[in-house]
Amino acid sequence: IRKVRQCVDLPLIAGSGVNINNVTDQFSLVEAAIIGSSRKAHGKAEEPIDYDLAKALADKVKAYRKANG
Repeated sequence: IRKVRQCVDLPLIAGSGVNINNVTDQFSLVEAAIIGSSRKAHGKAEEPIDYDLAKALADKVKAYRKANG
């Protein structure tokens, strides 16, 4: 994503790999993200969405956007 960001001035979407540990770094490079299994119990796609994981991730995105416009 860093290399693409250096080459283009277009909105970018992270297609995978965004999680609670890297969400602020990722959002410093992209305008949006597709977030799937990192909201699921044990990080497994077949598991149900874990409310606490999903909320923590959403809260981090909101805080980042508030701080960075």
